[in-house]
Formats: sequence, C-alpha cells, structure tokens
Amino acid sequence: MLGLIYYLRFILKNKKILREEYNINIDRFFRMWTVVNVPVNKHHNLKTYGYALLDFEIKEYITKLDDFFIRKSVMEIIALKDLHREDSLNALIIIEYKKFNLSNFFFWFYSIMGVSLLTGLIIFLIKII
Repeated sequence: MLGLIYYLRFILKNKKILREEYNINIDRFFRMWTVVNVPVNKHHNLKTYGYALLDFEIKEYITKLDDFFIRKSVMEIIALKDLHREDSLNALIIIEYKKFNLSNFFFWFYSIMGVSLLTGLIIFLIKII
C-alpha cells in the first residue's frame, strides 16, 4: 500500500517533467503513456531497416526514461505494462504501478460509488413519496 502512495505522489510531483521532457501523458487511472515515433529525418531508412528502426527508437527512449526513474528511485514500483506497435512508425508504451492493475481498481471504485449514489437517491425519493 505504501508503494501505491509513493507511486501516486511521484506522478503528482513529476507530472510537468514527465510531460515536457519525456512526452508522457497521465490518464485518469494514473497510468503513464506515450507514443514513440520514428523521426521524420529517418523515414528514408524505413525500407532498409523496417521494424528494427522503430525498435531502436523504443530502446533509446526507454533507456532515457529508465535513467530518470532510477534517479527518482521508482524503478521498483513501476512496470512496462504494454508495448504496442501501431504501425512501422509508431509504438504505444504504457507504464503503471507494478503491484496491481490500477485501471481495474478505479473501475470497481467508480462502479461502487455510482451504485451507492444511485441507491441513496432511490432511498431519498422513496422517503419523500
């Protein structure tokens, strides 16, 4: 549980740095995501190298990002959850808290809150009538 609090605090403190220096977006489930692109000046090498060019860009980006995470002491609590190649030029990278899936946690949290509010509203309306 302390790891989750540390993770959330890291996200909130470093949101600006992550966005400006690493082009990382934070979604409502506190997952970090970005799209890695092959630079335009390297498109002419695409026919020669194919996916290897995108793989090189991904490895270079993740190495740079790992250095930042190591400096901030959060490598133990985060994990690369998904790496999806959109096409030969773009890849989606999703990073989140390592111990459990935050999107499932927030889905159930919001579902329970919604049901609770709806139940409370129904009980309130029944008492009025």
